[in-house]
Amino acid sequence: GTANVDIEGFAYDADYVEVKPGTKVVWTNRDSVNHTVTGDNDSMLNSPVLKQDQNFSFTFTLPGEFYYHCAIHPSMKGKVTVIE
Repeated sequence: GTANVDIEGFAYDADYVEVKPGTKVVWTNRDSVNHTVTGDNDSMLNSPVLKQDQNFSFTFTLPGEFYYHCAIHPSMKGKVTVIE
């Protein structure tokens, strides 16, 4: 399956997503300014700088909680929880 998260208004529109292992999460930047999807404590989530309408995807295979933020705007935060 796939879960979609839009980046809009300097926020991740779904700042908390719960998925099953094997789910692909796709982040799409809807803002006119650049953003990133950067993992807090790991290098798994490490998008390039996303310009308007660009996206980044990652398939989560392991259960756990994965916190992330925008490296350009650190007040933007999100979390993906992978449950079996």
